[in-house]
Amino acid sequence: MGRLSRVVHPWSSRERLFAMLELTAFSDESYTEHEVYCVAGYWASARAWSHFDDQWKQELARCGLSEFHAEDCEQGHGEYANRKDRAKLRARFTKIVNANMLHGVFACIDLRGWDDIADEVAYLRPDARDPFYIPFQMFLEGATKEVDCFAPNERLAVVFDDREGAGKVVELYNSLRRDADPAFKVLNARLGSAVSGASSEYAGLQAADLLAYEARLYVSGPIWGVRGSERRPAWEPLSSKLRHGSVITREQMPALARQMRVKGGEGAMRRAAVLAARKADRDAHGAVYRARTSPAAPQSPEPGRPEETA
Repeated sequence: MGRLSRVVHPWSSRERLFAMLELTAFSDESYTEHEVYCVAGYWASARAWSHFDDQWKQELARCGLSEFHAEDCEQGHGEYANRKDRAKLRARFTKIVNANMLHGVFACIDLRGWDDIADEVAYLRPDARDPFYIPFQMFLEGATKEVDCFAPNERLAVVFDDREGAGKVVELYNSLRRDADPAFKVLNARLGSAVSGASSEYAGLQAADLLAYEARLYVSGPIWGVRGSERRPAWEPLSSKLRHGSVITREQMPALARQMRVKGGEGAMRRAAVLAARKADRDAHGAVYRARTSPAAPQSPEPGRPEETA
């Protein structure tokens, strides 16, 4: 962790900050695709991450686990199969998170609302063709607000789980650093480098997985009528140390679309004009090429052989 911090931060930085986050989507069996999309994670200084990392790995070794995965622990899958101490395992790792100086942030949306505005959002922001776009913006908004009290040269180095699609997430992150979405209050000056890594190698990603899983279940409760979700044993202690949490319901989605339309409409129009100009240019070149290569087009006479000279 220390070596990574030296790579992504200048030597003049007094604090080297990291935001660990995990993406969690919940699918039902009625093929409605998803119910709730949650992005969650923690940020902390490099010193805090180092201390936390040691404790977490020691606990993994003590419990005979290669890594902690919240859903596998809950459902008894993988290396958690046939283990009767799964509730105790979850409590142990939750206690480690709360015992360290980690700052939690989560953001969730009701995906039924995303279906209502997906086409319009994709028009306004061509890079927003996935519901992940909105909670990701909300997460960055909360995280950058949290670290804005640090020195001006401090940046968040964001680490994503190295799973399928991680490259697109890093690409989106870098795109937002260059071209911020005015509908969200992300402090781009606080965004640093982004990398992806295996969750088995980063204790922070495993902690983020725990928070994302518990936050998603908590938010699913009132939306889908799951009773008792707010009283989950892990959520109560985790929520006590949350620094920022936000939820957008289905009813709030149209207002978000209007906000994106008002604040980002001019940018969308400029991008559409550029794309239209490029298409017209390609069509013009294509027309010229087809005219030259058409069989009906007049062919230039072949040049005769040059006369021999003495």
